[in-house]
Amino acid sequence: MRDLLAHDVFIENLDNPGLTFKVREREPATLRDAVTTVIKLETLVESRNQQKDIKPRLARAAQETTVTRPRPGQSTVKQEKPRTTRPAR
Repeated sequence: MRDLLAHDVFIENLDNPGLTFKVREREPATLRDAVTTVIKLETLVESRNQQKDIKPRLARAAQETTVTRPRPGQSTVKQEKPRTTRPAR
């Protein structure tokens, strides 16, 4: 009985309504199951957020680097585009 009460109180007091819904949707039987579910869901969300952050940085890096076509007998050479610098104040 005590575990069931702790289980319900734990789920009700989550800060994120979407997370609360997802946890209830998975119907954890015990407090331990509920905590494990929350940890898994939060990890998935954090991983997705990090992936969203990485993609724009990779796209910018690809835009800053160009590859020139090699002349016959030469290898491919990467050239950095010149970066503009702000004048010192």
